[in-house]
This record gives sequence, structure tokens and C-alpha cells, in this order.
Amino acid sequence: MERRANVRTTGKSSGVPDKIGLGGAVAGFTAGVVMLVLSPILSLLTDFDIWQPPKLISAMVYGSEVVNTVGFQAGPVFTGLAIHLLVSTIMGAIFGIFFNRVFHLTTAFGLSLQVGLAYGILTWIVVYFLVLPFANPTLRASYQAPFVAQHIVYGIVLGAVYMYVRPLPYRYLG
Repeated sequence: MERRANVRTTGKSSGVPDKIGLGGAVAGFTAGVVMLVLSPILSLLTDFDIWQPPKLISAMVYGSEVVNTVGFQAGPVFTGLAIHLLVSTIMGAIFGIFFNRVFHLTTAFGLSLQVGLAYGILTWIVVYFLVLPFANPTLRASYQAPFVAQHIVYGIVLGAVYMYVRPLPYRYLG
């Protein structure tokens, strides 16, 4: 199998090693953190308990009863946050692998922002319609518009951070 070298076309570097999926994982984790910051704000704007979103995520571990309790519960909240950040990081790594290694796209011209936005929307569609009915029906049953908005923000932040950690157009030499 032929190995191709990743050659940068200019001298700028982000300081993140060029390991497969690492740039995307960093971007995904960062975008996941932004979603966590945005979640309580959107919850307050929609008269929703700020601890409900992480508890909804943790319902896949604790069962649907966990969402019936009001307020902060350390176990379910931290479990939901950990699951969220893990999935955000993995989805970011997948983004980076497809963006760079599969499709050989460049981060020039804001392309990663556009692809990130599309990826965020696509992620919500796939998760909501294909994954949640099996993995976490409680979260799916609690559909809320802020979840869509958060995934749009996730995609935009993912693309922006990916553009920062992989700032240069690159090309592959055979």
C-alpha cells in the first residue's frame, strides 16, 4: 500500500500534530464545549430546566426515570456531559478524517466552515432519525428546537476550529 505524504504549501502551523483525526477531534471537542455553554442559555430562554439536557443524554445509561427529577443530580449530569463530549470528539475526528484524508478538501476560502455547517445539520438529522430511536428514545421523545440550533452551532464551530488547527491548504504527493 502506497503511503502519501501530507505536504503543506506554506510555512504556517497550528502546533497540533498532523495525526489522522486529531485536528478534527480537537475541533469536535471544542465545538462540544461550546454546545455545553449554549445549552443552559437556550434552556433558560425556553423555560426548560438547565440540567435537563445532560440528564436526557444520560437516560441511555440511567433510564428514562432520570428526567423526571428536577434540578441537579451529579451522576446523571456528569454522565450526560461525558457522553456528550465523547461523542462530540469522535464526530469531530470523523469530520477531520473525511475532510482531509477522504475528500482531500482544503481549509482555504472558508470551506471548512461551510462543510462544518452542513456536517452539523447532517449530524442532527442522522442522530435524531436513525440513532436516537434505538440508543436513547427518551432524548428523541423530548424533541426541542434548541437541539437543532446547538447542532448548527456545533457545525460552525467545528469548521472554524478545524480551519485554525489545519490552517493551510494541503496537497498529497504520491
